[in-house]
Amino acid sequence: MLKNITYISAAKKQRKVKKSSLHFKMKGIHGGMHFVLFFFAGIIAGTLLLNFFIQGDYKQLGIYSNYFMEQLENVDVTKRELFLFSFGNRSKEILCLVFFSVTSLGRILPALYLIYKGMTVGILISTYVLQYQIGGIMLFLLSVFPHYITYIIMVLLLFSFSRELYETAKNFRGQNTGEDGRNLLAFIKKKIPGYLKCLFLLFLLNAVTSYLEVFVNLNIMKNILK
Repeated sequence: MLKNITYISAAKKQRKVKKSSLHFKMKGIHGGMHFVLFFFAGIIAGTLLLNFFIQGDYKQLGIYSNYFMEQLENVDVTKRELFLFSFGNRSKEILCLVFFSVTSLGRILPALYLIYKGMTVGILISTYVLQYQIGGIMLFLLSVFPHYITYIIMVLLLFSFSRELYETAKNFRGQNTGEDGRNLLAFIKKKIPGYLKCLFLLFLLNAVTSYLEVFVNLNIMKNILK
């Protein structure tokens, strides 16, 4: 009898672990689908915005347009300053999104952030195509290589991290009954170390992205556009 009870208990625990693992995988799949959905919605919105509202001023929007390159040559700025500028701007985005993710705004901010990022990509692609026709697509791909590799990873991580922060903060505020909402000390011990590691990784990816953008990509594009 005791052996049967032990077997039943072990089977329940195993089913619980499998269910938890399945839930985690499904959550990851849904998060990836949302990332793609919001990002591509932004690309479409950016393309429509450029074609219907901006039109004549599009030549000033391309990062490596003639207008941009002329302005860059006329400005006395070092690569170190460009790196700090790029890193600083993205750091502000990270901190703002993390801060507001623990508020009620955190429910929609990650999606709006992805749509905004998608819009910038859509505008840039359309700008290059209008200026250089089909060759503009290749120019766009070159203009975002190699720094967009780490950049996309950073944005995906920030999107997932912001959603996690919102869910945790919602539980902690007591909107949903949960372990974190009942025990502040357990919450701190369980969540904060992982969150600090995630923040460190975000800033590390930001630093690598900014370095590749300024010290690698800029040189590549200058050689191509000579």
